[in-house]
Amino acid sequence: MTICHSKLDKRIEAMNAVTDAESFFGYPHGTLSSSSRKREFIDARMVLFYHINRNIGLSTLEAGRVLGRNHATCIHAVKTFLDLYDVDADFKQYADDLLAAIGSDLFEQRVDFIEHRIQSLYNRIREYEEMKQRIQTIAL
Repeated sequence: MTICHSKLDKRIEAMNAVTDAESFFGYPHGTLSSSSRKREFIDARMVLFYHINRNIGLSTLEAGRVLGRNHATCIHAVKTFLDLYDVDADFKQYADDLLAAIGSDLFEQRVDFIEHRIQSLYNRIREYEEMKQRIQTIAL
């Protein structure tokens, strides 16, 4: 997978994530888009909404459409995901396993980008400090 740029690419990536999740669990195609309220499907949808919204970058409206839901459902799912992920070790393991199956390289790419950006900022701070010292030396 690669980081998606166009809205169409993101939507295709999201639909692939849903298909990958259904394959990961051995569910028939369309199961996670069904109206079932079984806990196992709800948890999988919650992780998918998080992934589609935060990692792939689709809006909550578009993420909801991928799974046949509305934007409010997506917003609630992402909030619930973040709450559970921090406090429930079993859910955290479940989510990590599913995210690894459907797109861990996207996450890795974003982490690498953020680490690179942080390093760039540290370098700029170091350059400014050196410049400040040179100016102070000249001023004396």
